[in-house]
Amino acid sequence: MSFDFAQDEVRCRWEGQLILSEVEGHGPSLGRDTLLAFARSCACHLLLIVYLADVEMVLEARLLGAVRMDRNRVPPARIVERDIVVKTYDVDFAGIVSNIVYIRWLEDLRLAMMEECYPLPRALAEDVAPILLETRISYARPLTIQDRPRGRIWARRMERIRWVLTAEFVSDEFSYATAEQTGLFIRLSTRRPIGIPQPLRARFAPAAPP
Repeated sequence: MSFDFAQDEVRCRWEGQLILSEVEGHGPSLGRDTLLAFARSCACHLLLIVYLADVEMVLEARLLGAVRMDRNRVPPARIVERDIVVKTYDVDFAGIVSNIVYIRWLEDLRLAMMEECYPLPRALAEDVAPILLETRISYARPLTIQDRPRGRIWARRMERIRWVLTAEFVSDEFSYATAEQTGLFIRLSTRRPIGIPQPLRARFAPAAPP
């Protein structure tokens, strides 16, 4: 059975640990490629999402779609972008970039953000250190040593203490991976959380909703 995303809206809700579909009989027939294609092309706030019995596929589609929609709303000046060179030690026995390498690249991108306005040496001199609380990452396409990806990162949300960062690894043709990280800052001498440093807030804070 085919499913037309333009005609049929599929709303999702969580009930405990179960995912319930309001479009009876469609869920099991939708393949992974179809689901991810919808996530990439979605142009709304992902209040609509197709989901299957596999929870991980739903989370992956939601993350992919959310990253694309968020990036389209973020002013280019608030996005930090860096070219990435794939090293020989980044690839595994199959000749593709190991999943764990993306975690290191995310660290590089976060430090690049800080370098723009609040470099790590300055933070440490002020008794401040960044702390990572959570990482979610979705791998969409394998990277090889011949590829020339770019990494992009921006702040999706800033609270008083925590910030949520969104990142993607792309080329002119493909999106290889998308990620979301939650972090905060602590006072090193006390190990207690502090507010997001003002230089970072001034440089990267998302615009207030209208």
